[in-house]
Amino acid sequence: AARARVPGLDAALAGGEYDSLRAWLTENVYRHGRAYGLNELLLRATGKPLETGDYLAYLNDKFAEIYGTR
Repeated sequence: AARARVPGLDAALAGGEYDSLRAWLTENVYRHGRAYGLNELLLRATGKPLETGDYLAYLNDKFAEIYGTR
């Protein structure tokens, strides 16, 4: 969700700049503290419930790059 909402996030992270990610996390996650349960917080921050699809896609991309399986 942060990637979709923070322009240039990947480039900033690659350059060691974490301010934009921290700002997004502060606004969408940290400021809520324990006001919401995990599922409600994820829904509010990302617009969708907890699911494995995004994480599996990340792992596939990561390991395909490492092992050259694409």
